[in-house]
Formats: sequence, C-alpha cells, structure tokens
Amino acid sequence: MVNFNEIYDKVFAHKGELEKLLREYKAARKKMVICFLIIFLSIIFFTIFFRIILINGGYADKDFLYYINLIIITVIIIGCIIFLNMYFQPQGKQFIEYRNKYKELVINDIIKIVDDNLMYLPNQGLSLDEYHRGFNDSGTTIKSEDIIKGNILNNISIVMSQIMVTHVERDTDSKGHTTTTTVTDYFGLMGYASLPNSVKSNFMITSNSKFNQFSKSRIEMESYEFEKLYDVMAADRVYAMKLLKPQIIEEFTNLKESNCKGFEIKFEGNMAYFRYKAGNIFEPPTRGNILNPDKVKEFIMTIYNPIHILLLMNETISDKYGIVTNANNNENKTDDEEYK
Repeated sequence: MVNFNEIYDKVFAHKGELEKLLREYKAARKKMVICFLIIFLSIIFFTIFFRIILINGGYADKDFLYYINLIIITVIIIGCIIFLNMYFQPQGKQFIEYRNKYKELVINDIIKIVDDNLMYLPNQGLSLDEYHRGFNDSGTTIKSEDIIKGNILNNISIVMSQIMVTHVERDTDSKGHTTTTTVTDYFGLMGYASLPNSVKSNFMITSNSKFNQFSKSRIEMESYEFEKLYDVMAADRVYAMKLLKPQIIEEFTNLKESNCKGFEIKFEGNMAYFRYKAGNIFEPPTRGNILNPDKVKEFIMTIYNPIHILLLMNETISDKYGIVTNANNNENKTDDEEYK
C-alpha cells in the first residue's frame, strides 16, 4: 500500500509555487473580465441611447424599434454567455502555465511514488485503435491525454490514460433538414496491460446491467455486494470463479468507496483491458485549497486501486489455476469469444 503521508508531504512542498501561479492567473482573468464588461456595457449603453434618440426624434417606426430591441436582447444574451465562459472556464496563458506546473510537480510526483517505474506524459494519449482493442462500442473519435505507462514488478507492462470517446449522429426530418449531434460514448480512464501469463479462458468483469441478466455467459457470484455492482461474463464458469478469490471480490467491492466508478476489466490471453469513470482528475483546482488532503488522497486511490487489482489478478492467474505462457503468446482467443 502506498504511504499517503509520504506523498502528501512531498507535494505540499510545492504549494507556495503553485499558489503564486494561481494568483497570477486569477489576476489576469480579473483584468480580462473587467475589460470585457466595460466594452459590453458600453455597447449596450450606446445602443439604448441610439434607440432613445430615434424615438424622441420621431425617426423610428414600430418595425424598426422591434429590430432594435431584438438586437439589444441578442447582444445581452451573447454577452452573458461569453462572460460566464470567461469566468468559469479556465483559459489563457497564465492558466496553461499553472496547469502545466501542477501536473509536473503534483501529478508526476504522486505517480512516481505509487510506482517509481511509471512515467507520466501529460501531452500524450491513447489512440482510437488502442481503445477498440479492449472495448468495441460505436465511438469514432477519441480525445486522450495524460498517459501513465511503465513496467511494474519488472514483468507487467501497463498503459493508462484519460479518454473521451465520441461519435456523431445525424437525423434528417421529413423536410430534409439534417441535425448533427455529438454523442459521448465514454469519458474516464482506460488502460491495458500485458501480463507474463495468459488466462486459459477469456472472461470479463463489467458494471452491473439489466442487459446482462439473461446472458448465458453471466455468472452468479456468492457476494451480494459484488452482485449489486458487477456482472461476471465468462465461457468457462468454473475457471472464472476459481480466479475470483474472496480477496479479489472484496477489492472490487471496495472500489465503490473510491473515485473509480463503473470499473470494468477484461482478460484475453495475456492482455488485460480496463476502464472506469473518475472525472477530470488530472486538471488542477482553481478554488479552495489547491492541495486539499482529501482530494489528493482521492487521486492517489483512483490511480492505485486499479493497478492493485491488476496485480492481484496477475498473481491468481500465475498460480495453479492459470497457465504459464510466453508474454507474446495470445493463442487463447478461440471459442472463448462467446463471453463477450
């Protein structure tokens, strides 16, 4: 288990530098907001002033006043939208500097203490092909960054990253008008690992869903708490249940207390694919205590827990219930495909 106090003491040492950058960002944002309000209110004032002059001079008919009023309302609505975006959506040169430094000093240090063999590459991400190797949904576009990768225990190669997978839906009405909608298929963390041993029968643990209830490959587990959260899908039920020892079942159940929502993992040959919803955890806070101990601990557990479960599963696969193979051998994809 990682030592929380050790990690927090190390990242807390950077608090002064980060707070200075955050103050600079807020000062720059304040100036930008004030400038925008001056310009925005000036436009509104002169538009209304122009309207009053036209009315008093008798130059404006009813239709003309209607369009003037419409312009004023439109300007106000657009101005409010821009103002809210400027105020609540972090942006600008100062924020980028603060964001990059936060990732360098806080995120990178945490990941290094979780496992010194892991590398954090904030500007790199997974490809759509890498995502679809593990999860075949309708996503056609991926936005990904904040990769974590490395070899843990010297024999397990792991890669994980923040992802947002989307696809576009087009709907044409009876008049031939086409509406385009971007649909988010998945937003969270996704990763995969190459294990030193292969499972002899593929299986997956997925979020509990009513659509899985009548699947022939679904296995009923003895743990009521586990059953409420997950579905186990496998071609070889006996093998899958032997792998899912009580300690592993408990670890999966405990994930509900962390930030790893909807955790799913799939084993195919010597590959493990996993994903879970954890929010935008790599982004720096801009309000309150930027190094809130509870938030730091939540981030640590969000990264550590899936890796811990993966290591436990690897130990189980490596014992008498698994079969030892070359790490590049992936021959076990045969009739096991029916579990999907």
